[in-house]
Amino acid sequence: MKVILLQDVPKIGKKYEVKEVSGGYASNFLFPRKLASVATPEATLKAETERKRTDDMKKMQEDLLSKNMEGISKIKITLQEKANEAGHLYSKVQAKEIAKAVKVQTGLDVEEHFIELKESIKTIGEHEITVLAHGKKAIFVLNIEELK
Repeated sequence: MKVILLQDVPKIGKKYEVKEVSGGYASNFLFPRKLASVATPEATLKAETERKRTDDMKKMQEDLLSKNMEGISKIKITLQEKANEAGHLYSKVQAKEIAKAVKVQTGLDVEEHFIELKESIKTIGEHEITVLAHGKKAIFVLNIEELK
């Protein structure tokens, strides 16, 4: 049975791809979870158009990010987090929170998978954050302050 994936499905395919799966898998797993729909000619055409549109938008965002890599290296982002007296954070700061802070404080849209962290940040202070996109590398400073 041919289906159009409505979301990324591990080991099957990516969103808007047309895939051949067994009827039982489609009706018992994919359809009830709204992960896929039947691949009618109209739906296939619509999915192709939507996939091209999302690919174009993603490419445009990546191009814009690679052009703004110089600007990223000049920014300083500040986050306030709860910490104990020793300066250890109660919750880790991860790439998702950093990407959100960059978007809010600078307007630059840096996706979390472009941010390289060796490990989650667990302490107060200044940390160098590396952004690696399309072979270009930029480093900016993340200052974590204690939330009072």
